[in-house]
Amino acid sequence: MFRFLWSTILSALLGAVLLLPGCTVSGDDDDAVDDDDAVDDDDAGDDDDAAGCAADETEDCNGNCMPTKWLGDGDCDDGSVEYLGNPIDFDCSALNFDEGDCAGGDDDDTAPDDDDTAPECTQANQATECNSDEFCCGGECEPIFGREYTLTLVSAVADPFDANGDAWEGDAPDMYARMMLDGDEVFRTEAVDNSLTATWNESDSAVLTQTSLGVEVWNEDLAFDNEMDVGYWNGADAIVTIVRNGGNNGDLANQSVSVEFAVTPTFCSP
Repeated sequence: MFRFLWSTILSALLGAVLLLPGCTVSGDDDDAVDDDDAVDDDDAGDDDDAAGCAADETEDCNGNCMPTKWLGDGDCDDGSVEYLGNPIDFDCSALNFDEGDCAGGDDDDTAPDDDDTAPECTQANQATECNSDEFCCGGECEPIFGREYTLTLVSAVADPFDANGDAWEGDAPDMYARMMLDGDEVFRTEAVDNSLTATWNESDSAVLTQTSLGVEVWNEDLAFDNEMDVGYWNGADAIVTIVRNGGNNGDLANQSVSVEFAVTPTFCSP
């Protein structure tokens, strides 16, 4: 009876001890893993950091995860619209500038701008692209007047008869030409003796004004020289046309002589 009673008491005491905090049913208490020592879920690596963007997301130009369905959807996502507090930016070369939805090139400072490389004008469109007193030179519109040009008398061809239908004195004229500016001679060529054609390629420089530019062709004679034909371009509009064309090649006023001459700017390369 006493043993039974004592055994009962011991069993009760043991049960009470086992129910105390920190005690385990089996194993060594010192070897047991304490819940406080276990890895905390808060300390575990973030799934997003470890795995990157989700399967239906794409990393944008700023490293933010954005829905893939917005990439190349027909709208340019250039950062002007936000998603979850971050700008949606697919406008970079890595993403083919939103797969072609954006114009591209904004993030590439080395890419040439069309506006920087395209010429301001061409000889074909200078009449519309340049001001009325400008011409196109080197792809840019340049003022015409008050600047220096090389004036070149290239060649001339005379008709067998003058404006009155009379033959030239002698077998053929001894032609020379004078380049005129505002009524004054800039230079004259050498005379080509006894010929209906002359090739000079002689030149001099002068500063153009808005007054007049002219060419005179003469027949050199022992007694006195005879004027064969003349051509004058008077006023700003006429001179602008000559400069834009780089000179002229055609008949003079009386249509007795055709002359080619060039007007070339010294301040730029056409």
